[in-house]
Amino acid sequence: MGNNIFSIGILHMKTIVIIGAILGLTSIIMGAASDHFFSEFVTVDNAKRLDTALRYHQLYAILIFCVGLYGLKTQPHPTLKWASYAFCLGVVIFSGSLYASLLPSLSWIIFMTPLGGMTIMVGWLLCIINALLQRV
Repeated sequence: MGNNIFSIGILHMKTIVIIGAILGLTSIIMGAASDHFFSEFVTVDNAKRLDTALRYHQLYAILIFCVGLYGLKTQPHPTLKWASYAFCLGVVIFSGSLYASLLPSLSWIIFMTPLGGMTIMVGWLLCIINALLQRV
């Protein structure tokens, strides 16, 4: 039965690696799109917002991908899986709300950005718990 639980853990971590890769791909697409297609929406005032969205999107794509790879090579505590999911959800809400807020009709969605940031913080808290609970 322990082997079956480990197999389920590998499946979760494989999913995290795939999500990290998708986030990495979409971060490059968003960076290119912002330079080539979204220039009419990007003003001097909201260029900083776009830079922040891209920076977090790219950074957390790498982090999520690496956490998934780590989970594939070890037998992590389940808190690492939940940390990974928190990072995934957090970056989608955080960067997604910043991207969407660049559109004039969706400027109100920026109020979701702190929720994404708090979700990312939960991910870090779960990483701390994971480190404390991880068997050496």
